[in-house]
Amino acid sequence: MKLLPLFIFWGLWFLSFSTRTIFSPILPLIEDTLSLSHGEAGGLFTSLSIVYSIVLLVIGRFVSAWGYKRMVVMGFIGVGLILLIFQWAESYLTFHILFFLIGIATGTYIPSILPIITETYDPSSWGKAIGFHDSAASLSIFLIPIFVAFGLHFLSWRRLLLILGAASLLLPIYFWKVSIEPKQGVSPQSSHTLDFFKRRTIWMMGFLWIFASGSCLGIYSILFLYLIKERGIDFDLANTLLGISRMGGVYFYILIGFLRDR
Repeated sequence: MKLLPLFIFWGLWFLSFSTRTIFSPILPLIEDTLSLSHGEAGGLFTSLSIVYSIVLLVIGRFVSAWGYKRMVVMGFIGVGLILLIFQWAESYLTFHILFFLIGIATGTYIPSILPIITETYDPSSWGKAIGFHDSAASLSIFLIPIFVAFGLHFLSWRRLLLILGAASLLLPIYFWKVSIEPKQGVSPQSSHTLDFFKRRTIWMMGFLWIFASGSCLGIYSILFLYLIKERGIDFDLANTLLGISRMGGVYFYILIGFLRDR
């Protein structure tokens, strides 16, 4: 397997996922900064999640025409600029708009990168490649709370977002050099798209994924706010414990990838 592209892909998914997971550990600080209620603070994730889901659903139909590599790079440029704007955001409405835009920018990644991965590696290695790539999400959930707990001793939460934003602007440069543009296929016709959504299996997998994501990332999004604000747990302790509790997922993604290829 080509290791350098795989590590670049892994780094991109880590960054893309981290630009969403970092808001959970700092949500109590955002709540204090804007003087929000718990419901208003949680509502920010609603703006992000709704538009992220819509972009995932729609973008796959157009990404082949726009260019897979181009969409990945454009998404990360958008993320970097949005995190830069957070340095001056002061109103609740502005935060909602920025969360909305992050959902758009990050939603372009998965539909664009998976064809690139399958174009780069043989089918016999798809399980290992995709499993290793997806392990970045679990590592993000593990490391980001610890990164926040440590980083806040030296920087404000806005500066932590700025660090992620700078990385989002730099890493796509290396991605462009090592990645392969998938062969252009025929754009799906509207009738074929409708037939796709008529398949019962698609809806079954979709609902399974909704419950799986909700039980993991959905709870994760508001758990820091609950533990720190409602249960009175120390900020650093809550972030460290929740980060460590997610470590097991890193290994299982990679293990399942190897088992799939077997």
